[in-house]
Amino acid sequence: MSAAIMVLGGNVYTVPSILSLKEAGFTVAVVDGNPEAPAFEIADICGKFDFRDWEQGLALARAQKVQGVIPTHDRGVLPAALISEALGLRGPSPEAARAATSKKLMRQAWSAAGLPSPVIAIARNVEEFRVAVTRIGFPAICKPTDDVGGGSRGVRRLDAETDLAEAYRFATSFSDSPETLVEPCYEGLEHSVEVLMRDGKGIALMVSDKVKTPPPYRVDKSVIYPSRLTGKALQRVRMLSVEAARAVGLRDGAAHVELCTLPDGGNALFEIGLRCGGGATPHPIALLASGINEIVEYAHILTGTVRDFSPKFAKGAVFHFITAKPGKLKSVDGFETARAMPGIIEAGLTAKPGDMVKEIRTSSDRLGYFVAADQTGAEAHQRALVAEQQLTFEYGN
Repeated sequence: MSAAIMVLGGNVYTVPSILSLKEAGFTVAVVDGNPEAPAFEIADICGKFDFRDWEQGLALARAQKVQGVIPTHDRGVLPAALISEALGLRGPSPEAARAATSKKLMRQAWSAAGLPSPVIAIARNVEEFRVAVTRIGFPAICKPTDDVGGGSRGVRRLDAETDLAEAYRFATSFSDSPETLVEPCYEGLEHSVEVLMRDGKGIALMVSDKVKTPPPYRVDKSVIYPSRLTGKALQRVRMLSVEAARAVGLRDGAAHVELCTLPDGGNALFEIGLRCGGGATPHPIALLASGINEIVEYAHILTGTVRDFSPKFAKGAVFHFITAKPGKLKSVDGFETARAMPGIIEAGLTAKPGDMVKEIRTSSDRLGYFVAADQTGAEAHQRALVAEQQLTFEYGN
C-alpha cells in the first residue's frame, strides 16, 4: 500500500510537484480553501477547506492515514507541524515552525547560535517605525515580522527620501500584526538555498544567485542555478544554510534559506521557510539543477525511508519571471512561440487581455514565468531572457 502524503496548498504552481509525488508512488491528499484549486484535478484525496484550519486538516489526515504533511506556503508551516505532532509524524515541531514563521524569532535563534544575521529594530506603529529607521540608518529594509506568505509581500528598501508612513502602511498591509521589522540593507550577491534534513543532518541541495527587480521593492526577477560562487565561499553558504535550519529547530524536513554574500566575503542570513522553495523550485528545477527530485525526497524523509539525497551534479537552470510596464493590457502575443523555444522546460502566463498590469511590488504582480535549463546558469538564464523577448504587450483602454 502506498504512503499517503498531505500537501497544504493546491494552486497551479504545485501541480508539477504533486504529479511527481504520484509518479513516485505516493497517494496525495491536497488541501486548499479554493474549491477550484487546479491541484484538485490530479489529487487522490481533496480537502476543500482553508489549510490554516489545522484541526480540520488533522481529521482528514487521521481518516486517510496520512504519513507526512508538506506545506507549500509559509502559512501552512505551523498547521503542518501541529498535524504532524498530533499524529506522531516526522516533520518540524510546532516550536520550530513558530520560529521559522516569525522573522523576529528566527533572528533571535540565529543570534543565539552565533550565526550572521542583520541587527534589527521592531516597530508597532508609525512613530516607533521612524525611531527604528533612525536607529538602523539608511539604506534600510522594512518587512512584516510574521508569516505573510513570502513573495516579498510588504518588503521594501528605505532611503532618505522615502515616505516612512507609506512604507509602514505597505509593510503592515499584508500582515495580521502591526509589528514591522527594520534592518540594514546589505548590498551583495543574494542567494536562495534548498536544504533537506533527516535526523538533524542536513544537505544543501542547490544554491542560486538572485536577480531582483529595481528598488525600492525586493521581488525576484530571476533565480539562477548554480551559484557562480566556488570553493570556500560556496561551501560557507551551504554550511550556513544547514546551520540556519538546525538553529530554528529543524530535524526532519525541508528548508528554503535566503542569504547574501557581502563584498568583503562575509555573509548575512535573511529568511528561512520550513518548506521547499516556491513554485517550480522543488520540481522540476531541483531535478534539473541537482539531479535530485526535492519534493519526492522530502516525502521520503517524512515517511521514514532512508535514501541518499546528496546532489548528483550542479547544472544550469533558472526560474525567470515575466514582468512588463504598468497599464491596461489589450493583448499579449508571442507566448506560444516563447514556450516552444529550445531549453524552455516549463512556462506559465497569468496575464490576459483586460488585466491591469501593476508596478512590481510583490511576487503576485508578476505576469508569469519560464523555467529554462542548459549546462550553465548563465546559458539557462540567457535562454529565458530570449524567450521573454518574444512577448509583446499591447496596451489600451
